[in-house]
Amino acid sequence: MVATTEDPDDLKRQVEYLDTHYRRLVESISEGISVVTLDGIVASLSPAFESLTGWTTSQLIGSYVQSLVHPVDLPLTIERLQRLNNGEQLPPGKLRLLQSSGEYRLVEVVGQPEIEAGKVKNVWVLVRDLSKDEQLAKQQEELSQEQRGVQLLYDLIRAATTRARDPLTRVNLVAYWLTRQISEPAAFSSANVIELQVQHLVSLLERVLAMAELDANRAHFAFGPVHLNRVLHYLETTISSLAEARKITLTLKPADTLPPVRADEQQLYRAVQEVVENALEYTPENGTVTVSTFRKETYGVLEVQDTGIGIAADLMPHLFERFYHFNLPPSAPEKLGLGLPIAKKILEQHDGTISVESAPGKGSTFTIAVPLYTP
Repeated sequence: MVATTEDPDDLKRQVEYLDTHYRRLVESISEGISVVTLDGIVASLSPAFESLTGWTTSQLIGSYVQSLVHPVDLPLTIERLQRLNNGEQLPPGKLRLLQSSGEYRLVEVVGQPEIEAGKVKNVWVLVRDLSKDEQLAKQQEELSQEQRGVQLLYDLIRAATTRARDPLTRVNLVAYWLTRQISEPAAFSSANVIELQVQHLVSLLERVLAMAELDANRAHFAFGPVHLNRVLHYLETTISSLAEARKITLTLKPADTLPPVRADEQQLYRAVQEVVENALEYTPENGTVTVSTFRKETYGVLEVQDTGIGIAADLMPHLFERFYHFNLPPSAPEKLGLGLPIAKKILEQHDGTISVESAPGKGSTFTIAVPLYTP
C-alpha cells in the first residue's frame, strides 16, 4: 500500500495493515526468527521456535542465548554475537541448539545486526533446522553403501556363475555323448539323469545371474514397439516341446488386432517365459495352459491361465518373493524361487504390472499388462 494522504488515521491504518501482514509472514516461515538484545537475551521469536526446541514461547523469551547452545559451540557463539553487536556481517554458522528433551539439534544460524542511527540496537537471528538435511545425507550414504554392496555381490555372482558354467557345460556334453553311445538300460538312464540335472543347474545359475543383474541395474533394456502376438509366436517355438514332454496342452490365443507395447522384446519375452514355465511346472499331466493377448485401455495384456494345483490365499502375498519356500504338495517340483520375482522385476522396468488370481485346485491366472507404445 502507498500513502496518498497525510491523514494520521490513514497512516495508522496502513501501519497496522503492514504490521498484521508482517506478523503473518513471520508466523508462516518454518525457520525460527528471533530478536536478541546486545546482552544476548531473547527478546522475541517466531512460533517456529517451539517446534525447533520443544520449549514454549513464554519459556524462551527472556532467556540467554548462551543457555540454549551446546557447551562445545558456546565460545564460537559468544564470539559471533559480539561481532554482530559491533555491526559486522557474518556468513551462516552451525551450532547445536538445546531441546526441551535435553538433547541437541543441529541448526544453521544467520545473524543480522539491526542498526538504528548508526548504532546496533538488536540482532536478528534466523535459525534453520539441519537435522533433516543430516538425516537425508545419512540415508543417502546408507543407500550408496547398499548399492555398492549390491554391485559387489553382482560381481561375485557373475564371476562364480562364469566359473561354474564351463565345467557344467563339459559335463553336460559328456552326458549327452554317453546317452548316444550306451545301450545298456541302467547306464543309459544314469547318463540321462546326469544330463537333465546339469541342465537344471545351468538354468538355476542363469536365473541367479539374471536376478543379480536386475538388482544391480546391470540388465540392458532397449525400449521400442513390440507386438505381443510375436511374443506368443516365440513361445510356440521354444516352449511347445516342454509342454508336450509334460503331456500338457499349450494353447495360444493371439488377438486379431493389437497395437504394439513399449518394451524391450528380449526382456519382455524372458518375463513371459518365466510365467508360462511356472504354469507348466504346476499343472499336472493332461492339464492345459492357455496364453492369450488382448488390449485393455492403454495397455497390452498377456494372460496365462492354467488348470494347475492353484495357490492358497495365505501364500499369495509371498508369490513374488525371491527364495520363498511354499508349502506345496510333495508332487510339486522343487524350485529356487526366482522365476516369478525375475518376471516382476522386468515388468517394473517396463512400467507394467503382473497380477494373479488363484484358488487351490482351481488353477491360476497370471495377467501381464504393459503400456502401449506411443511414438
